Amino acid sequence: MEIKKEIREAKEGIGFLLSLATRKMRKLFARRLKDLELAPQQYVILRILFHEGTCSPNQLSSMMGIERAVISRHLDRMEKKDLLRRETNMTDRRSIKLLLTSRGREICKRLPDIGQSVSNAILEGIPDKDLKLLGDMLVRIAENAETAATR
Repeated sequence: MEIKKEIREAKEGIGFLLSLATRKMRKLFARRLKDLELAPQQYVILRILFHEGTCSPNQLSSMMGIERAVISRHLDRMEKKDLLRRETNMTDRRSIKLLLTSRGREICKRLPDIGQSVSNAILEGIPDKDLKLLGDMLVRIAENAETAATR
């Protein structure tokens, strides 16, 4: 894919390029998750629950930076697929905790390989020193965007 030189070199083109890279990466990721019938955000939800053990929908929403309504829709779909279940939190009966089902835990065992295959594909041919620099720059861009949004 040829991206016009002016866009690649222009400071104003950074947002476009970040968006383009994200879209292409999500498309590849979605394709790799298709056999599991998972959306990329559902992958993240499963990975969080696998590592955290349990959390509430509100905590999940906060961790992912996604609105609670969007999380709820994903959770509904995932519950229907028997990947997770909602339980009343016995220490605070007003809240719900999310737990993986045995099927959800089994699928979680396959997720690291999928994530690694996507990473390998998108980072192919990029030297480690460049990846370190890219990571540092992306963190800085995210921090700058967060700061600018709070002004």
